[in-house]
Amino acid sequence: MTKKQQKESEKEAKARQKAVRLNTVLLDQARKRKDSGPDFWKTLPRFIEEAVEEKIKKVDEYAIVHNNNNKNTNKTFKTKNWRFKEEFIEGPLLAHKSLVIEFWYGKGGSNNLRAWQLLEKGCLEILGSYGPDVLEEELKKGIACKWKSLSLANYEAYKPIKRKEEKELDFEAMDNAPSLF
Repeated sequence: MTKKQQKESEKEAKARQKAVRLNTVLLDQARKRKDSGPDFWKTLPRFIEEAVEEKIKKVDEYAIVHNNNNKNTNKTFKTKNWRFKEEFIEGPLLAHKSLVIEFWYGKGGSNNLRAWQLLEKGCLEILGSYGPDVLEEELKKGIACKWKSLSLANYEAYKPIKRKEEKELDFEAMDNAPSLF
């Protein structure tokens, strides 16, 4: 390969690259790891690129070895003629199974696989962020209003504002206070 061809291939490779923004904390951690290890002489972008390539290779190896282990589990649904079954509710949502079932059968909109995945994801996010009481409250509101789905984003956008308790008026203090008139 001539020098001209090599330069052209490098230019093509650079043209295919995309700029990626990284968190400053992540950059600081990468810089510390690079400086403390045997790769201190490398540039930071090269160090990060090699680390990502190494992780991708590990993911590829894992995928090759374990790609057939997920057959015949509850997570593999056929999208054609998909029907909701109570067995799909698992894990942390088991405590709210009756409410989830009631919400599912009373909800508006479509009742397909994607709708179930969105509902499950929304319930798990609310449960993880705000706890079981808030999830139960949201499910009851959704049942009453026939919502199409639940999501953490909607809950955070429309969550009820908790007002401070108002102090009661102290009429005795008002009677004993000097008059301004």
